[in-house]
Amino acid sequence: MGRGPRPCRLQRRGSSRLVAAGACGGGRACCRALPGTTGYGIVGVLAADVVLAQKLRWPVPVPLMMGQANARSFKAGEPRRRIRPGSEGWGRAVLLAYAQATVEACDLGAELAKRAALLLAVAPKLRAKGSAEVVKLLLNDDALPGSWSSSKLSARGARRLFERLQELAAVRELSGRPTFRLYGL
Repeated sequence: MGRGPRPCRLQRRGSSRLVAAGACGGGRACCRALPGTTGYGIVGVLAADVVLAQKLRWPVPVPLMMGQANARSFKAGEPRRRIRPGSEGWGRAVLLAYAQATVEACDLGAELAKRAALLLAVAPKLRAKGSAEVVKLLLNDDALPGSWSSSKLSARGARRLFERLQELAAVRELSGRPTFRLYGL
């Protein structure tokens, strides 16, 4: 008689619901979906994230496994060789990778929330006419080019606004290039 799947070690230890659900539920589904593949490439990683999103009923897949594709959890043995899908230790490696990805995503979310709060706190100090639109775009998009412009804000004004936001530590320059700069939280 089937009593359902056994709870995994993360669930038995009382870890957070997100970690347990993501690592155990999605990880098991991915182990079932991927073991027959001959290679473990980008398609397999994307499929793992899609399966997890479907399992947890998320509207959009989150690239959790994508950041863990080269994680240490997928390497075993003395020469640290890559564990292949279907081989011994594959399921454990997937679960560990999802657990690590979940922790990293939570940390990143907390950091972005702090940066967004700081951006909203300094927004009233900005005097440029298009600054409200820039703040809204920074909160909604990953990055904006330093040369961004609108009907209310010229490209030069935008560059000065981004420099001011950078002085206030509300945004970071992401590209590291002097000729084409990208700014974001």
